[in-house]
Amino acid sequence: MGWAAPSLLFVALAAAGAPTATPDWSADEMKRLLAQAQAAARSPSLFAQNQALFVMAVAAYRVRAEGPVGPANASSGDGLEARAKRVLRRIDPDHPNVKRGQWLDALLRRFYADAAARCRTLGRFSRNRRDRVFFDGMAQQAAIAAEQLARTLELQVEGLDGFSAPLPVVDGDEPYPHVCQAVVTADGGINIDAVQRVRFVDHRPPAAEERTGRGALRKLHSAFLFFERSASSLARYDRAWAKKRGHVRAVVPAQFPARYLNEIAKAAREAKIRRLHVMVMTSRGELRELGVDLMKSKRKKQRRRSRDVTCDDDVSMTRCAERIAYAGQRGRPYLATR
Repeated sequence: MGWAAPSLLFVALAAAGAPTATPDWSADEMKRLLAQAQAAARSPSLFAQNQALFVMAVAAYRVRAEGPVGPANASSGDGLEARAKRVLRRIDPDHPNVKRGQWLDALLRRFYADAAARCRTLGRFSRNRRDRVFFDGMAQQAAIAAEQLARTLELQVEGLDGFSAPLPVVDGDEPYPHVCQAVVTADGGINIDAVQRVRFVDHRPPAAEERTGRGALRKLHSAFLFFERSASSLARYDRAWAKKRGHVRAVVPAQFPARYLNEIAKAAREAKIRRLHVMVMTSRGELRELGVDLMKSKRKKQRRRSRDVTCDDDVSMTRCAERIAYAGQRGRPYLATR
């Protein structure tokens, strides 16, 4: 079965709002909606395809679209985007804002995610073997379509400038404001306080990048070392800088590998930075953090509370954040890197 969703991809990142309850589409209704999605893929133009997919989504969620959606009344993508935003807001009022031009993609991501969940249920309880096979196959295809669309979206995360890739959705604390900020960008760059220091290729640092004797990327280590020395100097005149010493904020997209975090941590630890603030978000797009130590305390009581946590380079940041959060429930997380 062909899908329209992959052809809607733009250049961007990862995504997701927190879904509410999955609609209870009947087997016949689910088949009809999937057939509409298949038919949309054969549309003569991208705009006609988007129109057809929007009409399908409106029917799927049983909501009224404000204004007609035919070609005579929807002469621009902006009009379709505005209606897609209204429909998605009715389905999920808490969905984070997405970048302009991506509201239809966000609505379709929600549909395909819901369709995947509903197909799994219908396949599990169907008494007809052909239906079980059909819905099991559609569940897999819809999940792939939702994932592909998810990777295109950029969200507005409260507390970060502009639009960015979604962060791991994990319970965290209010962000500590006095930090040096390390941000991983959509193209694999690592910016330290808004200046790109290194850019990964295929999520790996270039082989030619120099490393210190202890294995840290030299450019990252130098940037953190410069920050620490500047903070020490400026702290004599401004107390706010004294609060920044020893603190680094790591902003890494949810679906990026933890390799980025590990490289940031290794370089920061070698620069004598003691605390790493791993940024996460709520389902509504509110910024939160998970604090981890980069150095173990010399005090016996605090050392007893320390809980080592490691994230293999290839695991996702979402999985890594979950491990850190779990360690935080049992004590004081210490991020160990190889």
